[in-house]
Amino acid sequence: MAMATTPAIRRFTSDEVWQMVEIGLLGADEPYELLDGELTYVSPQNPPHAGVIRALNGALSLGYGACFQVAVQLPIGGIADSIPEPDLAVVTTEIGFQGTHPRADQTILIVEVSDSSVRRDIRKGAIYAIAGAPVFWRIEVPRQVVIVHQRPQRDGTWDEVTEVDGAGALELPGIDRRIDVAAFLKPRG
Repeated sequence: MAMATTPAIRRFTSDEVWQMVEIGLLGADEPYELLDGELTYVSPQNPPHAGVIRALNGALSLGYGACFQVAVQLPIGGIADSIPEPDLAVVTTEIGFQGTHPRADQTILIVEVSDSSVRRDIRKGAIYAIAGAPVFWRIEVPRQVVIVHQRPQRDGTWDEVTEVDGAGALELPGIDRRIDVAAFLKPRG
């Protein structure tokens, strides 16, 4: 009688994934992310998700100005078993022009827009904490709130977590400015 076995899962490192891209095994424009060693395909964005990214990109670009870069869906480097591509990340122009993917601890702010991807984005928030991102915003489109995470811990948690709704404003990390949540998060209707 044959015994049931659990199939083995092959986990990848970020170096292995970059090598697969380099040799053409994976296309550089394929919709995937490496999270905790698992190569995960990402579904296309629905209009509410894309709309929040567009509006927030504009608000952050205006708020931060020329001394910062707002990267849209570009890789975060320096994590052994993950290559997350946050919806938005803010870095100084110095970091942005260094010729490598910025590390999480080199960002000013990382943002994930969660519509149908809430569970995956919570998982990514833990990855960002472990990697030392100073501030992480997770925008829950269905609930119309921004969950602000600060003071990351190496165990994947955040010491300070607050929620701001559409009537509130957010401090832009690294500078003395605020933006209204209503500038990028509007109720569905």
